[in-house]
Amino acid sequence: MATVTKTKIYRWVKKYLDKEKAYYKKDDVKKELQTVAFLDDNENSIIMIISCHEMLVEIDACFEHFADEKSRINVLEYLMRINSNLKNGCFIINLENGEICLRSNLNTFDRETLSDDLIGLTLAGPRFIFNYYYKGLLDVMSGKKSPEQAANEILRRNHESCSCGCEH
Repeated sequence: MATVTKTKIYRWVKKYLDKEKAYYKKDDVKKELQTVAFLDDNENSIIMIISCHEMLVEIDACFEHFADEKSRINVLEYLMRINSNLKNGCFIINLENGEICLRSNLNTFDRETLSDDLIGLTLAGPRFIFNYYYKGLLDVMSGKKSPEQAANEILRRNHESCSCGCEH
């Protein structure tokens, strides 16, 4: 079995960011390999802080929009409601400044299953998740919808697209 080091994992991260034409900078000050990347989508920009450790790739993907002081509690409620729907990761909000991030990770303990494709999927996930929940978040931040209304619309959309026959 070939040894997969955190340097190799970092190279996979870099390969993905290059493919996505993301602007990124490696943090040479930290002992762990850490990268800050800026990804632009049609709807929003995401700042990703990617840390490569021995057994873990940590990703904090943050929105370009901050919740104002008046909407933070409603945003927190919306995030808590949609977090129950996420399989890997969770949304967090800094109640002091309104920053909204999605925190996720990839356990790299089972190194035989690691590949640049898996790293790419792990890094693409936050962009997909942000775009999926973005409209509801903006509706809550602007006061157009309550956290419950916005979250229920998302959950109903998930249920309608689910083909497993389960009761949601």
